[in-house]
Amino acid sequence: MPFKPGPFFLIIVFSLCFIVLIPGCKKETAKTPWPSQVFEGNYTGTEVCSASGTQLNTISITATSATQISISNLYGSGKSFTGVVSNDSCIIQPQIYNNGAGNAQMQGNFVLISDTINLSILVATFGQQDICKAVLVKH
Repeated sequence: MPFKPGPFFLIIVFSLCFIVLIPGCKKETAKTPWPSQVFEGNYTGTEVCSASGTQLNTISITATSATQISISNLYGSGKSFTGVVSNDSCIIQPQIYNNGAGNAQMQGNFVLISDTINLSILVATFGQQDICKAVLVKH
């Protein structure tokens, strides 16, 4: 006698198929980029400083969280500094680093306009200050 599936059996089979197959058909949600990722890249330009003069500088920016970035080689230091971004601007809170001759304090801010950063920093060491301005272009 041939097997004739009843409605209850068919419901169980279809239910098992849905349980097994549906998870593989989930639409993957798109990853939303961090606002800080807009700042990422390498920027080059000339820094004009009140004490140290004019120098060509290249900095690299990497997003480390949604609102935080790491800025390497700021002031030609070869060091990395942390900045907090909001919209198109970044605040670099005072941070201590060793400049080779002792400790120095770096702080500043910048604004990103298209692929250009307008940077202002203050470096203080041994009671002296160096105030620098720069326009750095992404490349």
